[in-house]
Amino acid sequence: MAKQKKEVTDFSDVVVTLKPLFGIKPEHYLPVIYLIAIILIVFFVLFFPGLSKHGTYITFKTTPEKAPVYVDTAYVGSTPCTAFIKSGNREILIKKPFYPEIVLQKQVKGKVFASLFFPRKEIVFQQCKLDDLEGLLDWSVKDAARFGMLNDFTATYQFPPLFTNAVSAIYGTEGDISKDIYDFLHNVMYYVDSEQELWELISGFSLLVSDKKGFSAFTIIDMAKEIIKLKKMYDGFPCWLTRSLSKAKHTFKTPDKGVQQVSLYDLFVSGNWFTGYFTAYKEKILTINKQETINLEEKKKISVKNTVFIFIPGTTYIMGDTVNLDSSFYPDMETLPHPVTTESFYISEREVTNRDFLSFVKANPSWLPANREKLIADELVTGNYLSHWNGDSPVDEDMEKPVTDISYFAAREYCRWLTSFLSGQFPGRLSARLPYETEWECIAKYIDNRVTASLFFSERGSGSLSNTGKNANDRYPVRDIFGSVWEWCDNWYYPVDSALSPIDTAFTGSEKVVRGGSWATSKTDNVRSWTRGSQPPSWCTPYLGFRPVLSEY
Repeated sequence: MAKQKKEVTDFSDVVVTLKPLFGIKPEHYLPVIYLIAIILIVFFVLFFPGLSKHGTYITFKTTPEKAPVYVDTAYVGSTPCTAFIKSGNREILIKKPFYPEIVLQKQVKGKVFASLFFPRKEIVFQQCKLDDLEGLLDWSVKDAARFGMLNDFTATYQFPPLFTNAVSAIYGTEGDISKDIYDFLHNVMYYVDSEQELWELISGFSLLVSDKKGFSAFTIIDMAKEIIKLKKMYDGFPCWLTRSLSKAKHTFKTPDKGVQQVSLYDLFVSGNWFTGYFTAYKEKILTINKQETINLEEKKKISVKNTVFIFIPGTTYIMGDTVNLDSSFYPDMETLPHPVTTESFYISEREVTNRDFLSFVKANPSWLPANREKLIADELVTGNYLSHWNGDSPVDEDMEKPVTDISYFAAREYCRWLTSFLSGQFPGRLSARLPYETEWECIAKYIDNRVTASLFFSERGSGSLSNTGKNANDRYPVRDIFGSVWEWCDNWYYPVDSALSPIDTAFTGSEKVVRGGSWATSKTDNVRSWTRGSQPPSWCTPYLGFRPVLSEY
């Protein structure tokens, strides 16, 4: 049965008639309504935005960039940034660390007509003049040090432009600052151990050699001269480069082998220049390593405050991993074998004990545990400072154990206090300090070559802290160099400084070197005389102590 079609209603003859409104005929009030609607649309589109949001879009720019901007104490962004500022008399504050604050009183105007489509715009530009160059450089190096401890940079997690930002900021100062930039870039070199950091360093050097005028053919020539200069300055510079070169495979076309998949690292280390350099470098290392360095059997001693110090004559020796000196290549830049020279010094035969440190804090009450909160506030210690003590003194059974939970700053102050007792015995000659890393390893390597360092550690790191000088494996007058507590050194920690020796001690960092392992270190950790660690200088742990040295000044 066919479905019936529904008829569609025809409205063609329907007529709509508007009724009068308040007695006014439609032909009279409709034009008025249309006019009012048009006026309202024009008002809300062209005038209302300018009346309700009356002001100016101001773009703030500074040289250098990244300066926080505040308007009437409200943060609006970091330069370069754009913000809408309401009309009226406004106070603009631009402040950036290490630069003087810039305060502007500005009468901000507004625009009423068509501001939705054509808002009022303005640019405020300020040249920031650096007034704390030393502070900026110190902060930049420490920032580089924090990132330098990492090396897992990827396409999504990249090394920030720390070096180029710092160089650009320094160029904002008056006078000849090329040496300051040069020293800064040399300082951060000690943290560069990845491809991204290397390219950032090269960018910093290119700004230096081009005088911030941009990259050119002359820049390339000047950069080549800089590389030659670095090679002359640092014997291990080519080895340092290998640490940062990418090992990712790329397609290269060479005259002798044609197209091949090879990394920049492979191309560099297999090149004639590097292989020739490394052959000569290894021969030099092997020759020096055959020479006897020091003899701890010679027992020239002095005693200061019940502590015996052993005389160590000046010497030249190979610092770093000396087990595989005859290998075809030294891959680990942190323990790269390299020659160092030490001046003569005296080293404490044992670590500083709780009894020793108690004498110090009694003479210097500001370092008592009772003042821990003040020391923490001054960033000289952490919360564990002398936490194993019973109030302001150690328990009796711990008196002869190495003092632990001690920061680098506290250890340094102890050495300064110890120096005051030297003037009477050795006027004008000796001062106490923490050992340089080269001095510490000189002693440790002598012992490690004769008594394997692993003998000082337990199988699973399950030992306990003992009194100083009681390890049965000690055969030499400098005792507990391994396996008692890690020991603070005076050096800042740099991941690749072995390839850039000698280190400029004027440079700074973020962490101090620690050496030697502790009672909690196991044999499987394979701590040797060249094993390095680091801690922030305020850090206090139960595994870390110190021993002083005496040297002429």
